[in-house]
Amino acid sequence: MIGFLYSFHHELTKTILLMFQDTLFKMLDVNIQTLPFRELRTLIAGMTNRSPEIGAELVHRYRNYLSQFLKEHVKETPSFLLGVVKASSSVGNEIIESNKNLMFNLIKEQQHDLTLGDIGSFLSAVAIASPSLAKTIVHTHQELLFYLFLTKGSEEPIYRIGLFFSGLSEAAPQIATEIIQTHKDLLIKLIGEKLQTKDSNGKSKFHGIGLLLFEIASVSLPIAKEIAQIYKEYIYDEFTSDLRSPYLLSLRNLFLGIVKTSEEMAYDLILKNQDALQKKLQSASQAEFQDFLSEIAKVSESFAKKIASLQSIPRENP
Repeated sequence: MIGFLYSFHHELTKTILLMFQDTLFKMLDVNIQTLPFRELRTLIAGMTNRSPEIGAELVHRYRNYLSQFLKEHVKETPSFLLGVVKASSSVGNEIIESNKNLMFNLIKEQQHDLTLGDIGSFLSAVAIASPSLAKTIVHTHQELLFYLFLTKGSEEPIYRIGLFFSGLSEAAPQIATEIIQTHKDLLIKLIGEKLQTKDSNGKSKFHGIGLLLFEIASVSLPIAKEIAQIYKEYIYDEFTSDLRSPYLLSLRNLFLGIVKTSEEMAYDLILKNQDALQKKLQSASQAEFQDFLSEIAKVSESFAKKIASLQSIPRENP
């Protein structure tokens, strides 16, 4: 079933799911409790991505089981809870409220096992479903969050640091601002250290700079601009690398961070890579391109219009 969700075009998969949702849920009624954690998490995310209606129905139908599942898999709560909340914030709120003590103490009790990305995903989930609780968690554990950033930041890739600040900004933006402003020099140093290092999968730890820039720019634009100028050459290289990816997602995330930080830099990137960018946009599906464009428009409508014009310009034959 998991493979099926990603085997066909987005709209075709959605149509098939809606046609056979009764059969689907009859199967899940029998089998959902046999699914291991990773498959259950992927199922919820995949269903929500392909059909938000079915994703919402799925978590609502099995909300009691999902609540119990979280209690038994506490270490997996961050990524799992975020998937549930994205499917249905009301179900997410219900699960969070029924496990309030677990949620409140999770960061403290699981700090050694959680990555900065896990913490960010957890805070994002709680902030969506229960903003007041998310704020209370951050303010109560403020010193611990400072400490975890200082101790874990040097070991983790940039995208996880970006996720950390994303969750922190959603839960308590003033705390995110305080950490960024207080530890600006350390943050700049950490980014520099990632340039020459790779993660266990051989991927550069600099990957994810777009997400980090976006989150920093959201709470402290001057610091984001300073970072972008210091590492401008490497950001441009990352952009070129993302242009070669078969997917628009990584390019979108990088673009969002750059546009949020400096539209001047974003326009310069277009100017220097117009042919390659135009080719990539024109090869994307319409659904993928519209999703890309709508996310850019949330940051800058004028820049989104510029991107839209690139896709509509006929390319010359070589």
